[in-house]
Amino acid sequence: MNYQVEHIAKDIEKIAADDPDTYKDGYHLVCHSQGALICRCLTEYMSDHNIDTLISMAGPQMGVYDEAFFEFFPDSIEKLTLEEIYHLAYTSPMQLSLSVANMWSDPYHVDDYLSKNTFLPKYNGLIDHDKKDEFKENFLSLNKAIFVVGSQADGVTYDGGIGPWQAAVFSYYNTTGEFVEMKDQSVYIDDTFGLKTMNERGDLIFNVVDGVTHNQWFNTKEIYEKYVFPYLE
Repeated sequence: MNYQVEHIAKDIEKIAADDPDTYKDGYHLVCHSQGALICRCLTEYMSDHNIDTLISMAGPQMGVYDEAFFEFFPDSIEKLTLEEIYHLAYTSPMQLSLSVANMWSDPYHVDDYLSKNTFLPKYNGLIDHDKKDEFKENFLSLNKAIFVVGSQADGVTYDGGIGPWQAAVFSYYNTTGEFVEMKDQSVYIDDTFGLKTMNERGDLIFNVVDGVTHNQWFNTKEIYEKYVFPYLE
């Protein structure tokens, strides 16, 4: 994921530089799923970016923790349970080569997550690094940040693409497996990368839409036109 952020940033910068007239007034990022997480991280990583609005559609902003992602791991997980897979996800080879490992946020092994996950704790501002303040400043240079996701039936945390779907709006499990809303998360309370500041200035928007599944955000025209496009008008 670090590689993707770094190289996509270069692509965006080149596109904007090659056509300055088109992009002189800025541009929007409208992104889905893993791409939505990448785009949010781009708003932190790119200093002096000219991004006006970020729209994250069902992006795992707080990470993933669901058996549905086991298929992305090597065959060696066959003997591992959901509670044990962090042993594999937080190894250096997996962190260097597998994006789902970079998003794996095990609520029952927070110390391992913070010390061994090389991607998400950095962009969520949960660990110190030499660009932490710069990342926050870059995120806050957005005009608007919109996070949309579809809620599922009671007790269903997998929307067909991310699990838990609540992570898309910065809600996540605590260490006892209960969901904690964004405003009670440390990323908000401590304003680790700018969520609280952006919310207080009125530029942070959440929309949880009942029943919308993961892929409907990009393959169902009516949903896109009703819940995404108006933010771009």
